[in-house]
Amino acid sequence: MWRLCMTATQHKHLGDRGQMAKIVMKFGGTSVADLERLRHVALLVKREVERGNEVAVVVSAMAGETNKLVGWTRELAPLHDSREYDVVVAAGEQISAGLLAVALSAIGVSDVLFVHFPNGPDLNEAITAHVLDVGILGDTPALLGKASGLPTRLINQSVLGMDVWLVARKGGPRTVRDLDGQAVATSQGSYMSRYLLATLDANGLSKSTRVIHLLPSDAQAALERGDIAAYAAPINTGPLLVAKGYPLLDRASDHTGLTGSSVTVVVESFAAAHPDFAGAWNHARDEAVRDLQAHGDAYYRFHAAQVGFPLEVVEASYPLTVFRPEPLAPEGLALLEGARTFLRDEHLLRSDLSIQAWILADSR
Repeated sequence: MWRLCMTATQHKHLGDRGQMAKIVMKFGGTSVADLERLRHVALLVKREVERGNEVAVVVSAMAGETNKLVGWTRELAPLHDSREYDVVVAAGEQISAGLLAVALSAIGVSDVLFVHFPNGPDLNEAITAHVLDVGILGDTPALLGKASGLPTRLINQSVLGMDVWLVARKGGPRTVRDLDGQAVATSQGSYMSRYLLATLDANGLSKSTRVIHLLPSDAQAALERGDIAAYAAPINTGPLLVAKGYPLLDRASDHTGLTGSSVTVVVESFAAAHPDFAGAWNHARDEAVRDLQAHGDAYYRFHAAQVGFPLEVVEASYPLTVFRPEPLAPEGLALLEGARTFLRDEHLLRSDLSIQAWILADSR
């Protein structure tokens, strides 16, 4: 995704037209399939910029490009490394974005900023910097951000019961207790981090085991080099590593209250300015979840094609039970309360917070 802002010169010509609106414009592969269509998209974006709006533009790869890249990747290696896959498949969107930026520059819109959020803590930083109004992220970084003073309100939980796979390097530890004195890793500030800290503590290893921050995309290489003894892996990455033969030591779903959820939050000022947003968002999500649950096979095929993971990995990561049509199910709220309690008891929250007070009233 990339975000388009007006140049200072364009701002000067707005006069007294009032406060800017923030608009998201999404163009699929057919809309950017060739240069003529890219020029048309550029004109549509420019029109909104000239109206004084702040525009976020999301573009897909040109029609057919993603399928071609996915096919090539799978032909070379059915169980490919997710890092290489991301580089290959992202090329399609990068080409579309780059060409559109060129087309926009040719018609006088030149101030383009590319933004990427690899994890929840980075998304929190974007909210702090006032460049995001809505974010979907893991429950743990969302709670940490709120407790640190981020002006967010909770509108739903998009996924419930996200599992964690604690995988070891090949020929290494065989049980969790074998991690004594070893270095283990996960993405700090994530729901996997909460699981890992709780698991180490339950096994008396919190003081003897060193926890290292490492993004999921770097986990396999670190395990292969022997830099770490084990990695607490999230959905997609965990089942993929297990499929590649990395030993599974433990799973969050084997314990009560250690799975995670992803949440949708809105910035308070945005919610106040757009009081109907939460209701509209949750209504659209409700319809999408019901359709997904009614057509599970089609959903899994679509999801696997989008993320580039084998179908069985996606099915293991996202059992249909993790998607609930209601914005905030009772078991989801229980997960949030459990996460808040753990973070508070471990002195990881800057200040305590009330889950009920965090929920936007229009989301109930």
